[in-house]
Amino acid sequence: MSLISVEIKEDENKCKGLFFRGKINSYYIEGKKIVQAFEINLLKKMSCKGCDQCYGFWDYYNTCGTEDIDITEIKHGKIYSPKFIADIHDWETNIVDEWHYELEEILENKS
Repeated sequence: MSLISVEIKEDENKCKGLFFRGKINSYYIEGKKIVQAFEINLLKKMSCKGCDQCYGFWDYYNTCGTEDIDITEIKHGKIYSPKFIADIHDWETNIVDEWHYELEEILENKS
């Protein structure tokens, strides 16, 4: 009787999610205006390389635009992840009919 060694690997295609760093830029154009710009930048090394779940997020914003997400509440340098929020379920099929995304702040591990 021989023993077979089996190595179990984690699913390499498992979605890690998307992660963004918040950035706030403020500048002044002399005599004309004061500007404060909010942006979130994708952290490629932390984020999923691409799957149906993540592509769903990008498809949503390619279709619906950015007016559905409020990035004016972000803090400079903090990390955020989009969170799927189901607004309306069909009561017969339990299929989500309407949804949106919110940014959830991720607490960094200081270990």
